[in-house]
Amino acid sequence: MSERETDQGFTLTETLIALLLISLSLAGVLQVARLVARGQDRVTVIRDLGREQRNAETDLRRQIAPLEPLRVAHLSGDGQGFSYDCQEEAPCRVVTPTGYRLAYVIAGQEYARWSYDSLTEEEASEVVNERLAGLILYDETGTVATTVELRIDHPADCQFDMITRQCRWPEP
Repeated sequence: MSERETDQGFTLTETLIALLLISLSLAGVLQVARLVARGQDRVTVIRDLGREQRNAETDLRRQIAPLEPLRVAHLSGDGQGFSYDCQEEAPCRVVTPTGYRLAYVIAGQEYARWSYDSLTEEEASEVVNERLAGLILYDETGTVATTVELRIDHPADCQFDMITRQCRWPEP
């Protein structure tokens, strides 16, 4: 046997091919790791956004709860918040959380601003006994962040008779 045939080492070409395969495998693993990290970042951003929206809704509900039922005749406001005549010395004020704007849902319509005093006599007569049904909270991009439906549970002024279609007032 010749000396060349007994040598068990690798040739330069074999070594380069092995290094190339190892580097391609590492590049693939690093690419997968980068995609996983990017996905985790997206999940974190979405989770934080959801938490921020829940906090904004909770803050808004906390401010509104003592004022319910909200009648529109005592309400005026814009996207930054609203004032409500709440039988105290000064009107109560509800402020929109930072970075959000409000829209008002009254009688099935959405209003960006609301002022009962600015309505015409005809419009005022249509909504005088309406309650503020809900609020829509928009984020900076103009998409709906959340809606706040106001549940109003209080006794009616009268009992409506479906047959006579009249209000029956309770006996004193």
